[in-house]
Amino acid sequence: MENFNREYDALGANRNARKLYQTMELDAKVQNCNDRMERLSQPQAPVISRRGFWGWWRRLWRWVRQKRQK
Repeated sequence: MENFNREYDALGANRNARKLYQTMELDAKVQNCNDRMERLSQPQAPVISRRGFWGWWRRLWRWVRQKRQK
């Protein structure tokens, strides 16, 4: 949820910047804002850290070994 709020803030900042650049007739800057807004609106794949994966794997392996010992 926290990332969603950050993305929403970033989109708002880019909208404000785009309006300012349009007023100043800086077309290249307007296009940069449009590109950033497009990237921000696309869904992002979740990032899984290696440490998180291996921690999960160790817990799973311990659980399997416990079940085999019983």
